[in-house]
Amino acid sequence: MVRYIETKGRKLAVAFSLRKAFSLCTKYNTDLDGLVQKLAELKLDEDSYEILLDLGVLGLNTGAEREGIAERFTADDVDAIFTEDLGALRKIIEAFITSLHGEEVFQKATTEAPKSPKKRGGK
Repeated sequence: MVRYIETKGRKLAVAFSLRKAFSLCTKYNTDLDGLVQKLAELKLDEDSYEILLDLGVLGLNTGAEREGIAERFTADDVDAIFTEDLGALRKIIEAFITSLHGEEVFQKATTEAPKSPKKRGGK
C-alpha cells in the first residue's frame, strides 16, 4: 500500500515490500523484529542514521515505482530531505511500521461456535 508523506510542501509516495525489507535486514545482520526494534529506539547516531537513510531510499523508491513516477532517490537525496525536515524521518519510520502492521489477511476464528436456532413445534 502506498502512503504519502509531506515535507517542505512536497508530497512523496512511500511504500515498502517485505522482500526489500528482508534485504535491508540481511544488510544489517538482523531480522524484521530486530529492525523494527532499532527503529523504535531511534537513537540518532551515525550507525542508526545509515539504517534510516537506507529505509528512506527503500520507501521512497518503492513508492515512486508503484506510482509510476520516474524519479529515484539516492542516500544523498534522502539525507537532504531529512536535513531540511527531520520530521520526514519519523514519517518514513511510521509508514514502515504501519505497513508491517497492515490488515490481517486471515480472519481469526471466534472462540465460541454460533448457536443453531431452536426449532419450534418439533415432533
